Amino acid sequence: MSLLNENKVANGHWSSPETEKFPVVVMKKPEFVASRKRQYLAALIPTIGSFSLGTVLAWSAPALPDLKLRQDLGNLTADDETWIASLAVLGALMSGFIVGVCINKFGRKLTMLAISFPFVLGWLLIAFAQNLPMMYAGRFITGFTGGCFTVIVPVYISESVEDNLRGLLGSAMVLMLVTGILFAFSLAAFVSWFWLSVICALFPILLFFMLLFVPETPRFLLLKGQTKRA
Repeated sequence: MSLLNENKVANGHWSSPETEKFPVVVMKKPEFVASRKRQYLAALIPTIGSFSLGTVLAWSAPALPDLKLRQDLGNLTADDETWIASLAVLGALMSGFIVGVCINKFGRKLTMLAISFPFVLGWLLIAFAQNLPMMYAGRFITGFTGGCFTVIVPVYISESVEDNLRGLLGSAMVLMLVTGILFAFSLAAFVSWFWLSVICALFPILLFFMLLFVPETPRFLLLKGQTKRA
């Protein structure tokens, strides 16, 4: 029997004096090849939430003059208009403290799915508001839920795509945000504040169903010990 120190490793073959004529080939595991198409899809779907936030931020500028003209909520004062416009921003400001805990406890994907429901509810409160408290609540909720995506989307993208795509796809959140703002301003030129609200409510619904086709991030799965799924 030959000594172990006489064995040699060369080009994936174990060789020894006894096995030089019949080397044993050690098969290497195939490298993981990432699908770029899936990465683009996984990165862009969550940015629908960023698009929806853009519609929230832009809504007040075209909607308030129309709301005041129609007097659907009575004669709005300057203070009323200020609160309607600013409550969405206040909600977005407060979202970061809560969503940061949720994404680590429940996951990035599940948190986004859960947020979609109150996002739609907030838009419906705005669209069917019968008084100022309903309008205030709707604006705060849509601002809060929209603000959640400013935290979740960068985390989800950075954990789901390879290094050489991270910069490109990471910028998609800002692009979709300003696209949402542009969409709301453009749509408001053709529809009333009510239909503007209803149409904007469709995007969180679309987001929910699209999220069903994206996976949880590998990093979160590893943190939870789900190595095989990761």
